[in-house]
Amino acid sequence: QHHDLDTASTMSVQPALADKPVTNTTRTLVATKGTAALLHFHEGCAAESEGKWDVARTQFRLAAADAEQKGLLVLQLNANFQVGKLLLLHSQSDADKSRGVEILHSVVTSCDAIPPTALCSADLHTPTSVSVAAQYLLGNAYSAGLGVRCDLVEAEKWWLLAAREGRPEGSPQAQLSLGVSFTTSRAMSADDPLKLTPPNWAEAKSWLTVAAQRGVAPAMCELGLLYFKGLGVKKDEETAMSWLRKASEAGHLPASVHLMKLYYGLRLYNKAVEFSLKLREEERTGRLAATVPAELCAEACFYLGRCFERGIGTL
Repeated sequence: QHHDLDTASTMSVQPALADKPVTNTTRTLVATKGTAALLHFHEGCAAESEGKWDVARTQFRLAAADAEQKGLLVLQLNANFQVGKLLLLHSQSDADKSRGVEILHSVVTSCDAIPPTALCSADLHTPTSVSVAAQYLLGNAYSAGLGVRCDLVEAEKWWLLAAREGRPEGSPQAQLSLGVSFTTSRAMSADDPLKLTPPNWAEAKSWLTVAAQRGVAPAMCELGLLYFKGLGVKKDEETAMSWLRKASEAGHLPASVHLMKLYYGLRLYNKAVEFSLKLREEERTGRLAATVPAELCAEACFYLGRCFERGIGTL
């Protein structure tokens, strides 16, 4: 089981390119030398997939301890990352979340110390992948104030590290987070919350483009809105609609709401009603309210109501 590193959001970080090829001999060595550690690791993965956070954390801790005794550095790194992630994302106490942040910091440091010859297997993520995922989660922690004091400067520092300058091994979610961060006026220091940094539209466009080209639907949506409003780019409705359609086709409901509004404004009422009815079906399943901000949900209902009231569009 090749366990997904990034469960901090609904989108998964794409696995980085392998640092080195994994041979059948390497797999055999890891399996033989670390049978108990691997067993604990896979039990942790299974428990996490079922939402049994405490059980998963215990199994990952056992895996890390056994791997450390046997000198299996990559397995130990993977297990420690999972422990830190679970403490950060699925614990109730601030002390546990702070401990999760500490572990993720140590994971990033440990990655640099692992030699290329360290035993790995196809079951595990490479040190590069683990480092990127840990850096992304640290950015999220500082952005949201999880286990640490909220600090957007520190958050952006970690996202930048995880983004890897837009290279393929970087985290597309970190690239998205950077793009969204640059679209807002934000207090960059908790010590001076009234001192705001204005949006940096050029940086926002750059990072959102990188993430969108890697298939991140929310980035496609945000990039489409930049083109529609002419923020950081020349206003281009055709390009805007193209990105919004791609995001909508990828299942990103906010993009569908924006498309519906744009079609209504362009008097393409058939299209507006088509999207409105799709959104109404999503509302019945509860998915709309769970994934779309309340104000966008209200706008979707409003425009559909206007179409019914005026008898426009094909119903």
